[in-house]
Amino acid sequence: MAAPNSLNRIAMRHSFSFRLFLVSLGLLFVETGHADILATLERPAPNQPVSGIGTISGWVFSSVPDAQMTVRLRVDGIDAGDIPCCGDRMDVALQFPGTLQALRSGFGLLFNFNLLPEGAHTIAIEVQDSAGSPPQIQEHAITIAKPGGFEFLSDLDLSDASEEVEFGNNRQEVVIKGATAIEKDTEKAQEVNLSLAWQENLQGIGIVKSESVGEPTEGVDEDDEEDDEDDTPPPPPEIWMTLENPSAGTSTSTVSGIGVVSGWVVPSASGNTISRVRLRINGELAGDLPCCSEREDVQAAFPDYQQALRSGFGTLLNFNLFSNVADSRGDTHTLTVEVEDSVGRTQTVERNVQTVKVGGSEFLDRFDLSAATASIEEGTLLLEDVQIRDKASQQTTQVTVNYVWEQSCQCFVALPGCGDGTIESGEECDGVALDGESCTSLGFSSGLLACRPRCASDDDDCTLPCFFELKDCRGGPAVYVTNAASNTVSVINTITDEVTATVTVGKEPRGIAISPDGAVAYVTNFQGNSVSVLNTATNTVTATIAVGAGPQGVAFAPDGKRAYVVNGFDNTVSVINADTRTIETTIRVRQEPQAIALTSDGKWGYVTNFADNSVTVLNLSTNQPVNTILVGKGPNGITISPDNTKVYVVNYNGNTVSILDHETNMVTDTVQVGFSPTKVTFSADGEEAFVSNSVSKSISVIDTAEREVESTLTVATGDAVVTRPDGVVVTTGEARLYISMFGNGFGSTLSVMSTLTGDVIKIIEVGDGPFAVAVTPVTGGSP
Repeated sequence: MAAPNSLNRIAMRHSFSFRLFLVSLGLLFVETGHADILATLERPAPNQPVSGIGTISGWVFSSVPDAQMTVRLRVDGIDAGDIPCCGDRMDVALQFPGTLQALRSGFGLLFNFNLLPEGAHTIAIEVQDSAGSPPQIQEHAITIAKPGGFEFLSDLDLSDASEEVEFGNNRQEVVIKGATAIEKDTEKAQEVNLSLAWQENLQGIGIVKSESVGEPTEGVDEDDEEDDEDDTPPPPPEIWMTLENPSAGTSTSTVSGIGVVSGWVVPSASGNTISRVRLRINGELAGDLPCCSEREDVQAAFPDYQQALRSGFGTLLNFNLFSNVADSRGDTHTLTVEVEDSVGRTQTVERNVQTVKVGGSEFLDRFDLSAATASIEEGTLLLEDVQIRDKASQQTTQVTVNYVWEQSCQCFVALPGCGDGTIESGEECDGVALDGESCTSLGFSSGLLACRPRCASDDDDCTLPCFFELKDCRGGPAVYVTNAASNTVSVINTITDEVTATVTVGKEPRGIAISPDGAVAYVTNFQGNSVSVLNTATNTVTATIAVGAGPQGVAFAPDGKRAYVVNGFDNTVSVINADTRTIETTIRVRQEPQAIALTSDGKWGYVTNFADNSVTVLNLSTNQPVNTILVGKGPNGITISPDNTKVYVVNYNGNTVSILDHETNMVTDTVQVGFSPTKVTFSADGEEAFVSNSVSKSISVIDTAEREVESTLTVATGDAVVTRPDGVVVTTGEARLYISMFGNGFGSTLSVMSTLTGDVIKIIEVGDGPFAVAVTPVTGGSP
């Protein structure tokens, strides 16, 4: 007996019926007038060129209630057996209201058209009912396009094809010259010229013509091939099962348009049968899959099992009915097939799929290549400036679509990519699809938001496509970063992500805070024992205030009247009067204080004491310490949640974040993060906290409701110490993180990361040793 993995040929017949919950294809209905039987052969369409694996399908019902239907297939006038009937078709039931039998009317057969000779053929159905009504016959002429003349391909390789793609048939066909068709069984290779066209009933690009060029290269003769397989099969499982479509080539399969969920299942125990095959979509029951149709290839692989012949299952899916994967920011859809045999044994297989919906549409009735350009890029077909029209809304859009050949369906499927009109995993936007965002929602005062298109060949800064294009936004924030080793502050324009000013300050600047009105920035100079007052309108230093030794963290009171500076060598906090720029008082704290955070009412302050493994609580009304809270090892960065209920403390030597309850001043939770965490910041809604991990070169994203790390974003790769992150701030309507790459003082860049995709989308050259980061409030002016 051959092992299951020896299956190397798709059988001509693999049938399934169509289910109510899966078919909504924008179909056309043909009424045959008053008749005992109504029937429509939908696929293939009349005179349709076909290639690879497709369907012979449609609907049929009798005017006689409860009459049983039989559908026979004829290929070129030769009887080819029954087509399973009849599955649920709600769309047909809606077309014929009041006719109960119209619901159970779907028939369908999965068919490898490449098993037929290349050229013209006829596909016919003959339908009869058990009531003796006159039979109905429908016949469609089709043309088989068979790349290389092969029945089943292991690959249709475009990598050696001409990059310049031509157009034919009134510019509605794409002509690819120099592709390579490779036969699966023998690995013979044949150069071919292909013609592809949009096929509405498949909602995808299909091969309509194939021309062989020259002679095929010799492959492997199976008779001469040395058989290294062990003829002794392993002990059989209780149920053999394979889900063939969607394919299992990667952890996540890409699907588009109208396709199939199909496979085969064989019970190993003699006499057992398959009693039920069910499909779940994202865990929700979608219904039963028809089983079990003839699979001669499976029978050949399991000659000792009589049940192997009738083992096929499958159904048709309009994958465009799935929601966009970006709705949940990167989540894929899960298809689960559950099988149960006649004695109650079960088997389950799952497949994760990512749906590519061209133009975000469920069904297109126009795919116009008149103004399109086409090229071959990295073995895929790229179509740009395609005019599409959504059938339901009749809205016309221009899109870019990338197609790749897929072995499991012997067809081309759309790949996710920028310009196809659908926001997919890894994208913030796509074309005119902006996910409801605007310049104002992203933190700017005005302007028109756009989406960055595919990278131009000469655009060295465009590392990833389909991100928000902010160039036409106005009045956004600016980002300030202290450069400890350069004694400067870099000012970043968040629209262009470019340095607009470099300001010289004191010696070894570390902490920075911007006043609530955005007018000034206070910069602590660690080696200068001072604070530089920076005017943000002119980006000049207007004053210098002497403070304690080793100033680091700094924070403004909510009303802007005072600033609080943490002095690491003095174990104190200097309270600065912002009007007079003088020291009002000094507060004693614990050993090696690092950072300070204030509640939004200005009544309380929290100071991290690095060498004391503690946090000092300050009463800002009396400027006195009132409590000391033990936290993790080496507390460094600190911030308070927007609702003032929680204080997050980053423990550098403990690789944790301590969560304090503001009301009780007790540690309520400890969250494990990356190695050597330094700083933490909240999203504006407080639902997420972002922690920079220096040695791990990552950002831990904490779900504040669950109080656990929900994801880890990679800021940099490799072992270089210069890529270690430190300061972090969230801006641009929660869509961007600005991260200083301090690198133990040897770094010189600021990384801009998308919180929506987790990608670093820009690296900005700043001064040496970028340390702390701060962002101005939106004031309505230019950033």
